[in-house]
Amino acid sequence: MSLFLAEHIAFPYRRDGEAVLLAHDVSFALEAGSVYDLVGPSGAGKSTLLRACALMMARDAGELYLDGRPSSAFKPTEWRREVCLVPQQA
Repeated sequence: MSLFLAEHIAFPYRRDGEAVLLAHDVSFALEAGSVYDLVGPSGAGKSTLLRACALMMARDAGELYLDGRPSSAFKPTEWRREVCLVPQQA
């Protein structure tokens, strides 16, 4: 079982007041004790994906799991104690 699992998530991005689908049907698993890199050009949606995983923005679809428990089983504050985003300084 994965420590963190994202299944079929989709989330929009607001551009000029309109929702633009930024990601659709994104799935991935992260294993405990591993190190991962999330790379891509500026503006590709890396930070937005991480904000969605930390429940800092709404998803249109999909579910996130932590140790097999869905994010919907957590209060947002409980989830954010376990899954947090530490932004980088440019």
